[in-house]
Formats: sequence, C-alpha cells, structure tokens
Amino acid sequence: MKNKPLYYYTQYLVLISIILSIISYGKEKIFHSKEIYPFFWWQLFTNPVKGTTPFTMLRLYEVTKENDTIRLANNGDGIDDVAYTSLLNEANEKINNDESYETINKFIRGIGIEKSKKSNQKFILVKEIYKNPINITSEHHEFDKEILFITTTR
Repeated sequence: MKNKPLYYYTQYLVLISIILSIISYGKEKIFHSKEIYPFFWWQLFTNPVKGTTPFTMLRLYEVTKENDTIRLANNGDGIDDVAYTSLLNEANEKINNDESYETINKFIRGIGIEKSKKSNQKFILVKEIYKNPINITSEHHEFDKEILFITTTR
C-alpha cells in the first residue's frame, strides 16, 4: 500500500472547514448560540481570550460655544476614515515624543477643522479605553477616557 503525501488531505480539510464555517454562521445568525467550529471567528487568532484585553481608540471631540463636547465621528465625512485614524495616531505620537505645544496644537486643530468644517472651535484629543470589548452592547459602552491634548482657538 502506497503512503499518500500529507498535503493530499488538504483539500478535504479545506472542504470540512468551509462546511463547518457555514454551519457556525447559520447557527449564530438563526439561533444566536455559540459556534461549533472554533476557527470560525477571527478573534481566535487576534484575541484568543475573546475580548478580555482592553481596547484603545483615539477620538477627537469638538468643544462648542456652550462648552459642550461633540465627538467627531470616524465616518468618512471630511477626511477618509483610514486617513483620519492615521492622523489621530500621528498626533498621539507627537504628544508622546514631547513635540512643542504649538506644533501639536496646529496639527490637531488642522485635523479638527478639516473634519468639522469649523475654524473657531477648540478640540480635545481623547484616548478611550474599552475595558472588555466583548461586552460592548448597543445600550452601554464601559470605557475610561484619558484626555491627551486640548487645543486653543488660535
């Protein structure tokens, strides 16, 4: 009897994984229960403990004339969402590198003005730290805020 090479069974493993993924997807969507195939969700590789690791996100808030804050959404308006996130990360690096206040202020104000289309507002760069991302629901988001920088109007 001939020994078959190990890669011979790969096609069967791929077919089985696709079938189990489809079953897991259907079970999740229809019955709202746990998956039967452990490799179905990408978090197995990126976050194997399913959300117990805190997740941080940088946000930019606009301060209105009434001293209220409005979060500038990462929705692609004004600045592409990928570029917006990249600019906020760059602003955070400038703060961490102890660049001059004027440089950081000008940079963050530029992002805020481009995003909000208002040039006479203050902006606040905030780091939001989500404690347990797997438990984020539509009603309640448990997170801490850390203010990184507050701009001046000029």
